[in-house]
Amino acid sequence: MIGFLQFSTADLAQVPNFLRATQTQIDRAGKRAVRKVASSTASQVAREIAAAHNLPLSLLRKRGKPWNRVSVKHLDHAADHPGPTSVVWVGFNPIRASYLGAPRQTREGVKVRGHIFRGAFISTMPSGHRGVFMRRGRDRLPIDEQSVQLSEARGIVQKFQAALPARLNTVFRQEMNYELNVRGK
Repeated sequence: MIGFLQFSTADLAQVPNFLRATQTQIDRAGKRAVRKVASSTASQVAREIAAAHNLPLSLLRKRGKPWNRVSVKHLDHAADHPGPTSVVWVGFNPIRASYLGAPRQTREGVKVRGHIFRGAFISTMPSGHRGVFMRRGRDRLPIDEQSVQLSEARGIVQKFQAALPARLNTVFRQEMNYELNVRGK
């Protein structure tokens, strides 16, 4: 999880332009700012993780699928966070090789979207699941399904986590400008 994006009105008194804003305008701007920053952060994190691990971007975004790795949940009020809050969730579990694309059997093993699994083979299980497997030893069984580790994902998340407060401040100022000068009361 990247963390909570929380809106706070603590330092608004220092900004002269915001003194003429009503509490409703501040609340609306804060809610929009939190939602925009959370959504754009989730999108950028998914893009960077996909590029770093040679994964299809749709693999990280599909809702309700077992391979969903990046999602956003918007809350009006969380129990321990007053005000608008959004949670950006990033999963670090490995992704099955069979989800990456169409596997190809080669002499060395199996290739899937640029990932090579040496000594692996493609098999269809009795349940109908078609996957990439590798034997643990020299015996026929047991076999393990192969997956891709998201090794660089934590570093990508930490990079975005550090930039969140500054980004939230910038977007909040833009939203307050919209509330005061465009939308009005």
